Amino acid sequence: MAADDVAVVDVDDYNRQQRFQEIHQARQRVTEYLAGIDGALKEMGNRKAGKHPAYVGETLAFRVSLYVGELLPLLRQRGGDDPFFSEQFPQIYDVDDLEEYALRSGIVTSDNAQPWGTIRYQMRIFHLANRAYAQLGMEPDLDDADAQTKIDDDLLEEVNQWRQNNA
Repeated sequence: MAADDVAVVDVDDYNRQQRFQEIHQARQRVTEYLAGIDGALKEMGNRKAGKHPAYVGETLAFRVSLYVGELLPLLRQRGGDDPFFSEQFPQIYDVDDLEEYALRSGIVTSDNAQPWGTIRYQMRIFHLANRAYAQLGMEPDLDDADAQTKIDDDLLEEVNQWRQNNA
């Protein structure tokens, strides 16, 4: 066996790990884009809140739809009463659930000016997709007690620092 050859013992486990990695990467692309929006807009000049160039909403919609598209096979496989979150889906535009949203590549209206809707709407879909992500068991297992203790300790430290600075 050459150094580049890899022996896969459990093909199903390998495929599952690859699927999880692809979903995580799609999710990461959305969060990285969101993180970069504010910085890019500041470089272009001060813009008022909620005023973004058209391409920002379009790109966000496309990236969110790719992320949702990666989740669809697992949502189908999971099944259940509402596998695509139609009951929780925001009924602002004529799109019924995560599946239809992904199949339409984030385009939710026939309005030529903003066919992807608003950035706020896209964020709601992203949060709904993250809820699906968590319900699929995709979140890493963390020791909840240790994590909560760390959060509580950090919060207490921040509060004490604020009190000292503002007393």
